[in-house]
Amino acid sequence: MAYSDSILTSTYDFLLYLIPQLSKYPREQKFNLGDRIQNLTHDILDDFLIAYYSKASDDKTDRLRKANIKLERLRFSIRLSHDLKLLSNEPPRRGQMC
Repeated sequence: MAYSDSILTSTYDFLLYLIPQLSKYPREQKFNLGDRIQNLTHDILDDFLIAYYSKASDDKTDRLRKANIKLERLRFSIRLSHDLKLLSNEPPRRGQMC
C-alpha cells in the first residue's frame, strides 16, 4: 500500500506545485491550456483515489487505464506549455513553491 500512498502524495504535490505556475500563464493561455492541465491533473488524482479504494481488481485496472490515458494527454499539454515557453525546466528553489 505504501506505493499507492506515494502515487497519491506525488500527484497531490505536483498539483500543489502546478497551480501557482498555471496562474502565471498569459490570459490567452490561462483559460485554455492552463485550465486543461489543471483539470487533467485533478482527474488523474481522482482516478488514483478511486483505484486506491476499489476492492475489485477489474475496477482498479479500469481506473488505472483511464489515468494512464489522461497522463499521456497531460504530458503532451505540459510539453506544449514548455515549447511555448510558458513553463521552464528550472525546479523551484529550495523552500519556494513558485
